[in-house]
Amino acid sequence: MSVPRVTLFEDIFLITSLNPEGKKFTNVNRLSGTGTSFGCSLLLDINSSIYPVKANDKLTIVLTTTLSPDGSPSDGTYNPSSTSLASNYDYVTHGRVYLYQHVGEREVEIQVSFGGLLMQLKGEREQLEGIKGDMDVYCLIKKG
Repeated sequence: MSVPRVTLFEDIFLITSLNPEGKKFTNVNRLSGTGTSFGCSLLLDINSSIYPVKANDKLTIVLTTTLSPDGSPSDGTYNPSSTSLASNYDYVTHGRVYLYQHVGEREVEIQVSFGGLLMQLKGEREQLEGIKGDMDVYCLIKKG
């Protein structure tokens, strides 16, 4: 029996700007950034009152299918006493991929909704190949 693939995507993003189209909500910032390893482009909404981020911050962003380090499926509940990938990160959200599309010969775009906070990630198909439409994902973020 093989262990399921836990990490779908991981990179460090340099945040180039906040709210590039203007601030729309009091406690939400839209981050714009570029991946330092794969050159993926990122737009990501975060709750700025919980997790403040500034331009030029570097964020490690991981997309995963579960918070369980052994790859076992999440049961939809959070237990702070159990071992979890979340304990290694500062900001964790759960959502669903609602769009996966090809935007070029080798590039894809994915869009994820985390309860109304949105993420758009564009990059080469090889870097995002583990992500599929209608997939549940966790987004784990830490500075540095």
